[in-house]
Amino acid sequence: MTIEVNQSYHPLVLIVVPNKDGVKHLKYSLESISKIDYPNLRVVVVDNCSKDNSVEYVHKIYPEFEIIQKETDTGFAGSVNRGLLKGLEIGAEYIVVFSNDVKVHQQWLSSSIGIAKSYPECGIIGFVEINGPYDNIPLTMPPIIEANFRSQPNCVALYILRSEVIKKVGLYDELYYMYGEDNDYFYRCMRVGYKTLQTNIPIYHLGEGFSDSVEKQQMLTKYVYRNWLRFAIKNYSFHQIILTLAKMIAYALLPNTVWKTKRVNKSVDRLIRFKLTYRIKCLVHSVYWNMANVRGTKRAKFKEQKWIEDMQNKTRN
Repeated sequence: MTIEVNQSYHPLVLIVVPNKDGVKHLKYSLESISKIDYPNLRVVVVDNCSKDNSVEYVHKIYPEFEIIQKETDTGFAGSVNRGLLKGLEIGAEYIVVFSNDVKVHQQWLSSSIGIAKSYPECGIIGFVEINGPYDNIPLTMPPIIEANFRSQPNCVALYILRSEVIKKVGLYDELYYMYGEDNDYFYRCMRVGYKTLQTNIPIYHLGEGFSDSVEKQQMLTKYVYRNWLRFAIKNYSFHQIILTLAKMIAYALLPNTVWKTKRVNKSVDRLIRFKLTYRIKCLVHSVYWNMANVRGTKRAKFKEQKWIEDMQNKTRN
């Protein structure tokens, strides 16, 4: 469907940029943020115990941006949560989760908020992901803004949340640490009735900006296996959990050639890109870790429900 963008009112927007040792990515992502033409915008960089000079760089080059320095490493999910809480604190109507390896057009936000105001039933605004490198890719906007309703956005590197969603759904589940926390959150949004408005607005994503070494890529694959099973345990029936485990076993044990045609899918590629021995190691770790952390998974669900109840009580009072 074609969207008529309403730009007569500019609610407060907070952009949250989670970062860990990503100064080389901040150099282009924060530059693109600084050029955004939206008039009612605040930016917070949530630094997750970086050991490079990320914090010093932001202070020096973008002193107008706020920095939250975390004292403990709670992963991407924990960094997002600090930003969401900041958004609620300052009364932002919309909060943007903006990965540190993303670039946007200067009109991206004004067009996005103009769309969001027309569809209050949509809790999430999604975008089209174009993968980097960016050297020869011009930043352009489509001449006509189009969008469709979906259960969750196509791209998880950048999306916009209404602040009311956070009040009704709660914060991100930090036990995921990284990878899978967004799917869990979108699933929870869908269960309470929120929709995603998937737009044709492009964003430019380098992809796996954190994983710039084989060691980090292996760590990422381990989290993908671990969190896939955790999502099932947390949200699915026993039957669905068994089916999920069967799929994981297939990806781990079958030869890479079986999945050759599916490797264009990033999620699939992360599961199979390493040798059989490492995939089996990730599978075994996933099962063991999830068995050992069943109570933590249950506590996470209880914590989310408690947040919702507390917010409901505040609304009544």
